[in-house]
Amino acid sequence: MRKCHIGPLPPPLGGISVYLYRLQKLKPDDRYVNSVGLRKIDFLKLLCQTREVVVLHDNSIKRLTAAYFFSLFLGLQYSFVVHGAGVFRKKKWISWYFLRKSLQRAISIQFVSQSLQDRMKEIFPEVVKHSFVQHAFLPPPLEDEKKISDTYPHEMCFFLEGHSPILIANAFKLVFWEDGNDVYGLDMCVELIRRLKLKYPHIGLVFALADDTGAPDYFAKIKEQVLTDKLDGHIFFMTGQRELWPLFRKADLMVRPTCTDGYGSSIAEALYFDCPAIASDVCVRPEGTVIFNNRDMDDFYEKVREVLSRKGFPQL
Repeated sequence: MRKCHIGPLPPPLGGISVYLYRLQKLKPDDRYVNSVGLRKIDFLKLLCQTREVVVLHDNSIKRLTAAYFFSLFLGLQYSFVVHGAGVFRKKKWISWYFLRKSLQRAISIQFVSQSLQDRMKEIFPEVVKHSFVQHAFLPPPLEDEKKISDTYPHEMCFFLEGHSPILIANAFKLVFWEDGNDVYGLDMCVELIRRLKLKYPHIGLVFALADDTGAPDYFAKIKEQVLTDKLDGHIFFMTGQRELWPLFRKADLMVRPTCTDGYGSSIAEALYFDCPAIASDVCVRPEGTVIFNNRDMDDFYEKVREVLSRKGFPQL
């Protein structure tokens, strides 16, 4: 049966929007509706008029609750894709109540990682009976490579040529988790390069930040730290809406020190292009990922050194 996918479409670029963009190329017969800027009245009209199975890809409790009521009274069929831990954020009891009802009513629930399904099982054990785990990585369309590469700043191309080894990290937007930690671990990336520079004097890190408007004071503090530690020649911040995967063809290592995650499609992307990847142990990672203990800087550093050593990079 034809499906109607509702979720963020690029721009902006993010894990879900890139997934839906690629899914659109693989399954062009389905319908895709951009949830970014979608007015409430237009969303309700869509639910009222559609005869397709609606697939919800964002964490909006209001939209999920609306789908629940349309299913209850008008026979709408809908499913839900849990892309990350945002659905488990603290909320009022009424929101938890309707989240549970909505999930019970869904015809299926897809979790992009086993850890997300396990967490849901702890909260609402009955809803996982009609759920399944399927990661959200889809291979990128290779025909887009030149178009994407042409958007990269020339300064970054020079940076890549002048540094070795090259590490890649990324974030959609700088945000903090409930425990106060930087979700994407930018602070850990900076400290990693500070330590590695002593062993690899030509090391370089490209940190791709799709949206640089988040946590401006924190970002300014990080940049100040980079200057204080004399790392400005070793860290390149690539900001703006660009896909990352062409860089994995040139990189030596991808790092993802997130303190919470759903799956980490960029890790699967790196591995797809034979670029090693190191990530925190906050969820089940793609096969082949080197794992380190979450927020453990020493373990992070040692795992990176081990990978670089195996790749044959000489140390001082």
